Amino acid sequence: MSHKDVPHAKILRKALKTLISGQIKEKRKFLERLKNEYTSPWDRGYILGIEFIINKPDKKFDNQIDLNEIPDEKTWKELKEFFEAMSKNRLLGGFDRGFFSSLEDYLLLRRKGWKYI
Repeated sequence: MSHKDVPHAKILRKALKTLISGQIKEKRKFLERLKNEYTSPWDRGYILGIEFIINKPDKKFDNQIDLNEIPDEKTWKELKEFFEAMSKNRLLGGFDRGFFSSLEDYLLLRRKGWKYI
């Protein structure tokens, strides 16, 4: 299943752009509204991915990469390919594909010059 097959993909991608741009001051309330409105497994996974990006988890493992501080082009390309493959993997459920889709979209937005919130 690609992004094109997901009914709310464009809406949630726009929500990600809005959050990244800093236009939303109360991010938590905005995310709660998204959670209440978009409830399919893919939607919930995508929204969790947005939360993951916003919350910037503590770096607990040596191999954990902060998506806002990708060290080089090779690493960026590897991450993008991995997230893209996982977002299309039919062996994964919709929730997981949605989660990886949000990470892939975030990398692409960062590449286009969007800054972290």
